[in-house]
Amino acid sequence: MPDWKAVKQDVIGELFRNMTKRDAFTPAITQFAAAWPDIIMGWQVMNLRSVEWSHLRPLNVDKTFIGQFFEVAHIHPFPPLITEPEWHHDMLSSEQVISREDLANTEFYQHTFRRRGDCDRIWCMRAHEDRDNSALLSAHIPKHIGEREGQQFWNAVADFKPHLQSAFKLCLELHERASGLNGRDQFWLNQIPTPALVTDKSFKVLQMNTSAERLLARRHVLALDRNGYIGAKGRENALRLQKTVYSALASTRIAGPAGLACGADASLTIFAQSLGDNPDRPYEVEPFCQTHKRALVYVLDPHDVPIGPARVLEVFFGFTPAQARLLLELIGGLDLKDATEKIGIRLNTGRNHLAQMQSKSGLHKQAALVGKATAVLLRQPLNGSSETA
Repeated sequence: MPDWKAVKQDVIGELFRNMTKRDAFTPAITQFAAAWPDIIMGWQVMNLRSVEWSHLRPLNVDKTFIGQFFEVAHIHPFPPLITEPEWHHDMLSSEQVISREDLANTEFYQHTFRRRGDCDRIWCMRAHEDRDNSALLSAHIPKHIGEREGQQFWNAVADFKPHLQSAFKLCLELHERASGLNGRDQFWLNQIPTPALVTDKSFKVLQMNTSAERLLARRHVLALDRNGYIGAKGRENALRLQKTVYSALASTRIAGPAGLACGADASLTIFAQSLGDNPDRPYEVEPFCQTHKRALVYVLDPHDVPIGPARVLEVFFGFTPAQARLLLELIGGLDLKDATEKIGIRLNTGRNHLAQMQSKSGLHKQAALVGKATAVLLRQPLNGSSETA
């Protein structure tokens, strides 16, 4: 089974590095798909209601497969069945709307997928949605992929999801900004899901979003001086910040990723993008032009990426992270005393967390709360699968 952690940094770097290119996301997604050559994937923008593609890039397939796919694409059985309630944190399994047997026996699958591992499942991750159109990464899973290997792949997709969503949204904002479609500067900055700020070539901050304000207020690695100029603490961090911004100002390419160390086991990653007047200028002449005076700098903090079952409980019930961590231990079979000891809090604190969770959920017995939370987690695909590895 591929080691997703080993390739994750390269894939994410490729994701943000290519946002100004015509085919912005394909290099990163191709690299992601290459780690699982037995799984047919597709990067697509499509209308789920009409089953019409405006963009489709099949991955891990040959030309014969692509031809066969488009012969029967109009009768794809899965997209018309999808409704909003089926999506669970922008992840979806075909098993939620159609059985494996029924899907495998459709004309669409018989014609296209039988010779490629006899696929019987589709898993989807939604990168962006606007009305009927969705940007999706789909995966067609062969029957020989067992429970354990499938769960590892699903976890990798879930881990990749927030990075792809952030990159997609940022790419849209950059192109809207370049096209003059969004005139309210502060508004468009606040649509970026990561800390983001606009600086001139002297590093004076002209604008920032609320996430950047919170980040700079901590004055941990990045900070503003009294005159509004941004700097990074530590000589190496300062040099990396300067190099990234200067590289962005000299080109329409995304500059980065550049890591800023903020502790023994922690780091921030920064990217920069020129906000010039002509983002379509050819790359070859761009280094000789001096029209770019401002750069958008955005920061990725790996600790802010919401993944994992604790986050599912936080979103579904409105629990705090500490409450969700405690509940996960209770779901795992520990009693309250052992659970509080394991996560390093006092028993009375655990009792208070439990009381607050019962109040928020309306479930006033611990067993009922644990049962409901377990059911919520089991809504995630694979957990209810009968296949064995």
